Amino acid sequence: MRRVVNDAMLSAGALVALGTLLVALDSRVREHVMRVGSGGGAADLSALAGQVRELASVTVGVVDDAVWMHPALALFVVAATVLTVFMVRT
Repeated sequence: MRRVVNDAMLSAGALVALGTLLVALDSRVREHVMRVGSGGGAADLSALAGQVRELASVTVGVVDDAVWMHPALALFVVAATVLTVFMVRT
């Protein structure tokens, strides 16, 4: 049970680090994060869901742009991810 919790925390930490890096490097993602964060406590749930969906769309667009601009780096990241998954899988 402890290993499962540790693995989940490690995965969540990696996603938070990736999101932080995207916010720090790209103004489009930063703008949408600020828009989602400024909703306040009385924001409608459907409006918040729409903003999160729009943020996800912008994030995918930014990643897609980066893949097309740097294909060698994208290939390296995919290969490194696959190798890491096989190394960790014990």
